Order: sequence, then structure tokens, then C-alpha cells
Amino acid sequence: MKAIIIALLATFTSLGCMAETAINLVANIPDERPLRPEDPERMPPVIPTAWYDGGTVYIHTTLPSQNVSVEITDEGGIVAVQQITTGSDRLGRVDGRMLIPGQSYTLIVIIGSRQWSGSFEID
Repeated sequence: MKAIIIALLATFTSLGCMAETAINLVANIPDERPLRPEDPERMPPVIPTAWYDGGTVYIHTTLPSQNVSVEITDEGGIVAVQQITTGSDRLGRVDGRMLIPGQSYTLIVIIGSRQWSGSFEID
């Protein structure tokens, strides 16, 4: 009985670990002014975070509420998902049910005049 419970816990833990795929976003446009420690007016750049949970792509930002433009392209550059979501709660949700497991995708996030991109693969 104890072995069955441990096996079930291990299974659910491993499923939970695979449930989300983090997407590392990188700015595509270099900053106009480099960050210098002696520049007190300048804040460090704000990079949104993104992750995919098997059906939805989430984009979280600490930027003030704005529209978030999201585009997901496959390896061939074909647009799989394109959506504009409002960032009123600073967490944008994009329907990713059309994404195919085993494929690599590029996520492009545009907020205001800033653009970030990152690659991810669906297991």
C-alpha cells in the first residue's frame, strides 16, 4: 500500500513539473541609453515573463496596463497564433490549443513600442 501511494505521488509530481514550459524573452531592440549605476533616473529594463501550460500562453508584465500584441510563429515562419490582449490585470492570456506537440515556436510580444521574442518547444 505504501509503495502504491509513493508511486502515485511520484507520478503526479512529475506530471506537475512537465505541465508548464517557461519561455525566455529577450529584447529585440537595443536600449537607446545604456544602464549606468550613476544614472538614478533610469530604471532597469522590464522584461515580461511568458509560459505555456499546454493550452494557454500566459504573458505577465509589470508595465502599466496596456495592450499586449502576441504572435506565435512555427519553424517555417508561418503565424500559428496572432492576438492582441489587454494587460489590465498584467497577465495576458493567449489561446495556444492550435500548437502542435513536438514543434518549435517563436513567441513575439509587443508592448507599446518595445518588442521581445523567445523560442520554445512543446513536448
